[in-house]
Amino acid sequence: MSKTRRTRAGRKRHHVVMRPKVRRGRLRQAAMLSLILVLGATAALTLRHINRTMLLPRLAYKGTPRAAQPRAFFRGDKISVELSGMPESLGAAVLAYWNSQAQASLAERTKAVKSRFPCLKEPRVRRQWLRRSAQVRLEARACAARIAGGVRYLSDAGEVFEACPGLAPEGLVELEPGRADDKSLRELARALAAAVKPGVLASPLARARWISPSDGWEAELADGTTVRWGDLAWTSDKLMRLRQVIADARLDHPGRLAVDLRYFEDGKILVKPVK
Repeated sequence: MSKTRRTRAGRKRHHVVMRPKVRRGRLRQAAMLSLILVLGATAALTLRHINRTMLLPRLAYKGTPRAAQPRAFFRGDKISVELSGMPESLGAAVLAYWNSQAQASLAERTKAVKSRFPCLKEPRVRRQWLRRSAQVRLEARACAARIAGGVRYLSDAGEVFEACPGLAPEGLVELEPGRADDKSLRELARALAAAVKPGVLASPLARARWISPSDGWEAELADGTTVRWGDLAWTSDKLMRLRQVIADARLDHPGRLAVDLRYFEDGKILVKPVK
């Protein structure tokens, strides 16, 4: 809409007046833009507060001198502990030591309990940041063999560790690891798991000894039979054939035997009586 007016010089001047519909539309746009700006500022302030207090505590303390940093909040009743794979006496000792470190941070407590009880696996920690709590799983290693001449054991994962009171069962295979490397120990742990099952061998496995990289392992059964095992390939097949060979040899030689499985892949098994 426009109105016409005359100037002093007599010229006509047109004055434009905005229509009500257009004016209302522009007012709505201005109000919407103001609302968006207010909401954006509110969201930014909220995220900044959360970042400082809950979700990202490490970022909030970035650049702060170490002595001024607050201690980790995972402690006390906010930490639940699960014990696994250990006898009751050992579990009680582990839990008592854990509780004695209540004033330390979670990282310090897990490091301390692992150092105090070397028979434990690496502690598994599950943090729940929003609830400001944590779950800790403390699990003992399973013993696969006892290392001769000391208090060390071979775990079922092929790791050598110091014993904890009450953990190792009776009747474990005695092991002389010699200069066996980590890979050979891991392979031995897997082979022992199959060899010690009831009925797999004619006589229970009593000892295992590392000879050399070329000759591998030597085993001794409870009845005195010695077995030059060689490397640990074909373990399940060797176990099955060893039982059959010993049973056949016992028909003529009821005493001690010496069995050589180093040439098993060539189809050869050597057996002889031992005086």
